[in-house]
This record gives sequence, structure tokens and C-alpha cells, in this order.
Amino acid sequence: MQIALRWRSLALQYLVVLLTMMSLASCGGATKNMAIAIPAINTHEDKSAQTDVSSLPRSIAVLPFINRTDEDAAFEVVRRTIFNHFASKNYRSLHWKDVDRRLKAADLYATDKLDAAKVGDLASTLGVDGLLYGEITHYDKHFFVLYGQVAVGVRLRLIDRNGKEIWSGEDIVRTHAGGISTTPIGLIMNVISAAYHTRDINLFRAADELGREMMPNIPEPARLKGALPPQIKQVVHDGIGRVLHYGDTLAVAMEGEPGKRGFVRIDGFKTIDLVEEQPGFYTAKYNIAPGDNIDGAAVVGVLSDDSGIQNEWICPIGLLAIDNKAPEAPSGIHSQTVQHGLKLNWDIAEEQDVVAYEVMVSDHAQGPFAKLAGSKDNHYTDSSAKSFANRYYRIVAIDHAGNRGESSTVSGGVLADARLASAMELPETLPAVIEGIAVLRSGRKYNLSGDSSLPATSILLIEPGVIINAGSSGSLKVFGELQSFGSKENPIRINGGKQALVLSSEHPVKLQGVIVDGAAIAITVTAGAPEIMDSTLMNNRYSAMEISGVSRPLISGSRLEGATSGGVLIMGKAQPRFKRTSFKEMKPFHIQSMSPYRIDARGNSWYPAPSASTIMGDVDYFGGTGATR
Repeated sequence: MQIALRWRSLALQYLVVLLTMMSLASCGGATKNMAIAIPAINTHEDKSAQTDVSSLPRSIAVLPFINRTDEDAAFEVVRRTIFNHFASKNYRSLHWKDVDRRLKAADLYATDKLDAAKVGDLASTLGVDGLLYGEITHYDKHFFVLYGQVAVGVRLRLIDRNGKEIWSGEDIVRTHAGGISTTPIGLIMNVISAAYHTRDINLFRAADELGREMMPNIPEPARLKGALPPQIKQVVHDGIGRVLHYGDTLAVAMEGEPGKRGFVRIDGFKTIDLVEEQPGFYTAKYNIAPGDNIDGAAVVGVLSDDSGIQNEWICPIGLLAIDNKAPEAPSGIHSQTVQHGLKLNWDIAEEQDVVAYEVMVSDHAQGPFAKLAGSKDNHYTDSSAKSFANRYYRIVAIDHAGNRGESSTVSGGVLADARLASAMELPETLPAVIEGIAVLRSGRKYNLSGDSSLPATSILLIEPGVIINAGSSGSLKVFGELQSFGSKENPIRINGGKQALVLSSEHPVKLQGVIVDGAAIAITVTAGAPEIMDSTLMNNRYSAMEISGVSRPLISGSRLEGATSGGVLIMGKAQPRFKRTSFKEMKPFHIQSMSPYRIDARGNSWYPAPSASTIMGDVDYFGGTGATR
């Protein structure tokens, strides 16, 4: 019955306010600091108890609060707000960031470990005389068209280092409010509302009101002699909910005692002077510079009087992030023909803040390039790619601050290469020298009985489904351009061979969907930067690959299995890269490197696992299945 009467009373108050607002609106009325708005009607419930306060601690740590609600935002917002208000008491308060840092270093930050720890041990770890424990009991919101209600509640306990409870309290603040403030603080709150929601801003305000309601009930030691520090009511900034970068402007506002000197300190970054725009309202704007970078910094407002006595207030709503560091250019780009066009794939960016990629296209290697699409994933299918046309693509990584990295370029075309229409089909037995533009047709079988050479001026195109029987002595030596168009479903097969494929070309060489089975050495690379993709090198009588010279081959999505005298032998100044490739049953080594460069073999799978007995030389193999380094 009492609850019903209470809500009926609140409803009547709201109706009166709403009618007043409508009346003012018809007259175009507005107050000095407030647009036409429903004033806040605050109701709170307070239960507190305290014991003998004759001996109080001098230094306090506000511990991480236990969140009993479903709102993740409550965890930090309520704690930081309570910390701000508690810091105005006559205690020496350890900064909440220092509290967290020390708890994490002692492995006590997790809720279960914090609950299980003894009070004396916690106090010693944090170097304080007392601890403030907190539980967030309410963080609720109910909104209608012009009216909203929020409720924030906490349960607090102040304990000394001996485990004695000095004070305990519990409070719930319910705020019924609407409208938009036009003070400097309110204007920034309006900006923040665009990043969050108005309902969340009101929750922040309710948390602040809760702190103001509870603080007078908490006992405190007598203040030391001297003047009182200037009072601060609130500090906000408009970088909440976004990442700033060059070209953005950071706005900061502080409400406090008028006629003082105000500034904000951004942890680990810089200090910015504030100007008293209106009595008690201090503001500043800072233009983000190209070299500014900060991640998760607290914004602390400071108010100082003429004698130098200062007070501090942390913006509880959110931390500040500034990012002007552009992502690296995407790596590992390759293209493959799919049913509906050309699919581009590239390696996932190492930077954790990359949120999108931009794909640009041109019909010419030198451009101009036009934006084709944006992608949140590390792949994109160009359904506009036409048969018999080679296109050039540039991929740019974009981070959460909008920074654009350098572009990486790759060329590709649909499976049916334009040159296939006029290419010369080779005879069943491959000639000693392959001249001009030649093709091996799908579904045909070819013989490679000895050495066959592809000169630098020649081009060889190999369609899916081709079978080449190389016997025990066959070898195809490539000095020109080689393009193979195999796939996992319809691969190109090379059976046997002495050095089945010798790649010594500075021209484009792409082996895709090739299976080399039973060769003495499946692939030898002595020059250039060939791409070997989705291929299988198996049952090698000696090595799967030998790589030398200054070559830089990329081996990706492939399988190397069953070599009797070493999987991959790297010599000279070669710098191969291995991505998403499987190494299995290579004897005695998966990779044996004598190159002076560190070899990138991360992100691959190995059987047996890589170790000093299966990897020789300076090879980085971290991050793959079975990896130990």
C-alpha cells in the first residue's frame, strides 16, 4: 500500500512538471542554464551503521567493486564515482589505478581471490591502513518518450587493517529526469550521448548523486590544520566511447568552486590548462597532434587556489584513447578464382585495433585505383572481375581511430586467362625448349622425359586437371612466366621427376593447386619471388624443396609430406615465407636453414612438433599447431 501511494505521488509530481514544461514550451521559455527540461526528482534509500570511530585509519584503498548487476559499465563507473567522492574525505586515498596495479601484481585482482584474501594481507599489499569494500546492487534504467527513471545502488563497508568494521552503508538513488542541460558540463554530456545513449548518461549522473548522498555518513578523521582544498563537483570529456586521432578536438569541462585555477591532467600524456568560461565552469579544447598516442588514460581535473592547495577529481565515465599510429600494410595477399569471381585473401593484421580493410582496383599496375569495397574480414570476392582480364588490387588496413596504413598490391584475374585464347598447345611429349605463349590443356596427359626449359621470353599456362609424367629424370626449368590454375578439387599433377620444377625466374611465377608426387626434389627455387599456393609436395625421394640465391618465395596453404633427406633446405641469402602450411614426416628436418636471415615460418602446422631436432637454423615457427617456440 505504501509503495502504491509513493508511486502515485511521484506520478503526480511528474504530471505537474510535464504540464509546466508544455506551458513554457508554448511561450518559448528557457532558463539560463537549462533548456526546457523535466527537473530531476531524486528518491534515495539509505541504511548505514557505524561503530566506534575513536581510532580511524589514515590511508584508504577503494577496492574493485563486486558487480551484482547485468550492466558491465557499472563496474568501473560506480567505483570511480565513489572514489572521487571518497577522496574528498580526510583520508589519504590510494589512486584506483595503483590499487589495480598492485592487486594484479600480487595475483589478487580476480573477484574470488579478492574475497578470499585476508584483510591484513590486502592492506599490507596495498600499503594502507583501511579498505573500502563495495557491491553494486542496482544499475537499472526504464525510459519512455519524454521521461526516464534510473536507479543506482551500492553496499559499502569500511574496514581497518585488523578486520574491524568502522562503517557500513547501503543506498539506492532513483532519478526521474528528462531534458538537456546547456551548461558546459551538460553540453559535453550531450556529445557523449551520441556515442552512448542518453539513458547511460543519466545512469552516470545517478551514480554521482549516489556518491553525494552517502559520503556525509562516512566517518573521517579530523582534518589537519590548514585551508580546505577547492571543491570539485564533476569532470567530463567528450572522448568517451571513441578513439581520437589527428584532426579531432578533445573538449574537457570541470564544475567546481569559482574563482580558482583549473587544469586537467591526462595520465601519461600531458596537462591542459582550463579557462573559467562561466563562474564555476572550467573548460578547454585541445587539438589532437599527429604524434599524440595514448591508450586508456584517466582524465583528472585539478582545481587550485592562490596558496597552491589543490583538489583532484577523476572523470568516472570513461578513459581517453588517442591513436595516430597507422597499421602495417597487409601481407600474404593472393587471389584465387571462385564460382562468382575473384577472391582476394590476405593475412590477418597483427595490430589488434584494425577494424576494416579497403579494397581498391585498377586495370593497370600503376593505376589510377578506385575504391571497390570495404571489408571487415581478411578476404573479399570481386564479383565484377571479368574473364580474360587481369586486374590490380590494393588493400589498405584501417584501425579503430580511422588511421589508414600503407597499401599492398596484388594482381589477379579469373581462371580463364586472356592469353589462353591464343596460346599454343604443347605436344604430348614436352619439347626441350618451350617458345612463346604455350598452354597445357585441362584433362590432357604429358610426358617429361628429360630437361625442358622455359626461357625468360616465354610464358607457360597450365590449366586444371593436367597430368605430367616426369619419370625418374624429368625436369622443367622455368626462366620465364609460369601460371598454373589448379585447385584442390581439380589439381595439376606431376608424377616423379629428378628436379621436377626448377624456378629460376624474375618473372611472375604462380603455382596453385599443384601436386608433385614421388620426385627426387619436388621444387627448386634459385631466383625471383614465386608463389606456391594450395599445393602438395609428397613422397619425395630426397627433399621437398631446395631454396637458394636471393629468392623470396611464398609458400601458403600447402602440404609438404614425406621427404627422406630433409623437408626444406634453405641456402644462400634466400628468404622464403611459409603461411598456413603443413609439414609432416620430414626426415631428418622439417626445415634446414643456412640463410643469414631469420626465416618466417609462423602460423603453420607440424608433425612431429618443431624442435631443435626437427628445425635447424634461425627459423621462427611460433604460433602454429604443435609449435613450441
